[in-house]
Amino acid sequence: MQLHDFVRFSVLLQERLMKPLWERYPQRENDTWDSLGLFLEGYAFERQGRRPDYAPAAADCVRKAKGTGGEFGKEHVNQLWDEFSRCLGTGKLNEANNPLCPKGKNYNHKKGHRTTKKESVLEFLLDMSGSGRKPNVIMYAKSALESDQVKTAHDKIKEINGIGSKIASLFLRDVATFYNVSPSKERHLLQPIDIWVRRIVKELGGPVLNPAEQNAQIDDAARRWIVDQSFKASIDPEAMNQGMWYFATQVAGSYYRLQKSIHDASYAKEITAQHQHALKRAANAADSL
Repeated sequence: MQLHDFVRFSVLLQERLMKPLWERYPQRENDTWDSLGLFLEGYAFERQGRRPDYAPAAADCVRKAKGTGGEFGKEHVNQLWDEFSRCLGTGKLNEANNPLCPKGKNYNHKKGHRTTKKESVLEFLLDMSGSGRKPNVIMYAKSALESDQVKTAHDKIKEINGIGSKIASLFLRDVATFYNVSPSKERHLLQPIDIWVRRIVKELGGPVLNPAEQNAQIDDAARRWIVDQSFKASIDPEAMNQGMWYFATQVAGSYYRLQKSIHDASYAKEITAQHQHALKRAANAADSL
């Protein structure tokens, strides 16, 4: 397999994983609550080792707040955090990296009492509203991408508590893909990098030696390498990134199979056919429910 072989799997990621999520929030472009729910359910908690029930609990809290019919306001900053805490209990809420946890919140840490330093996503939206913009994280990202302000948006989203470079890139990548936006510069910031993507980059001779190592400088080089190679092949870099991740995690499922697929085209074809067959069987089974 070559790098461009992965791009065709982006369609499966979009149809199986991305679009079903986005379609659950039909008012995402016009409603603060829907845009917030989409961000929280699909992106904000995508940290390695995160508690699996954070995202669905946060999404339920947003739906409950929307159901009250009130306008989004500063009172919701603590209301949603309190509701989230009630949903999951008071322990292990990961205040230090939780996008719903307000700035200045005191919490217990194994090394003593701590206070959160960064804003919650709700405070981020309030700042947006205070500057005259509509408090909508989806439309903020879309507008920034359309105006080639990729780095500005990437840096701004990282100001939210718990949001690092990978999550910011993941969110912006999917906004770009969903709305078919192709910024003219800084496309490397739309490339989320994890161990699976590093593995592919390494096997294809890119700037990764140890895929298990999280090194910001090496990850940045990997992002730029993917973009450069995509442009050389006249392929959309964001679709490339999506396809790489999908093939590695959903089709190969292990480093052994991923390595073998990259260096053995017939094996890659075989496990792809198996995946296609499994999807068709699942679709037929779903029709019988």
